[in-house]
Amino acid sequence: LIALTAVAVSVIKKPKTQEVTPEKIIATNIYFANPVEELPVGAENTFLVAVEPPKAEGKVLFTSSDESVISIDGKTGFYKALQQGNATITATNGTVSCDLDITVFIPVQRIEAPEQIILNVGDKETIKYSIEPVEASAKATFWIDNESVASISEDGVIEAKISGVANIIITAGECENRVMLKVINKSNNTPASKPQNSSTGINNSTGKKETDNTKN
Repeated sequence: LIALTAVAVSVIKKPKTQEVTPEKIIATNIYFANPVEELPVGAENTFLVAVEPPKAEGKVLFTSSDESVISIDGKTGFYKALQQGNATITATNGTVSCDLDITVFIPVQRIEAPEQIILNVGDKETIKYSIEPVEASAKATFWIDNESVASISEDGVIEAKISGVANIIITAGECENRVMLKVINKSNNTPASKPQNSSTGINNSTGKKETDNTKN
């Protein structure tokens, strides 16, 4: 007979490996990387935002407080300025957000003004001009390149001081127009010629300023 001997075998079980779930990185701050305060009607671009920390999870979403003034794609941040007014753009990532208040304005396209003005020493005259389109938001400002000949107030009132020549510069928005001022002595009987109208504006197709002179 063959004797059978029982042998005890111990089995060592390996401990189960516990899976570690990576901790989510939550955004703690968000801000606009290309903020603007004003936009002309017709402007379009994409808002860029920065999120802190940079590896924070979640997607940035955009909203406009007034889609009739500024429309915006909620996912990409692409916007269009549609009409004059005010709107707030909000960017959100998780629980953090930031706001951007923007004013949309109608840009100046042209400034109409006389090409030349002739005054006698001591005369005062308000310069005549017009801004196109009339709905444009920008106001005109004035300055003169030779203040010894004449001065001009912030309201456009010219005061002739001594005989000579100077240029009056009218600016509004991105447009500019120059008016030549000639001051003569009262004893000079040279008749004042009728001023010619000129206008300076921006060509929408080229973006360059153009001048159009028209005799009355």
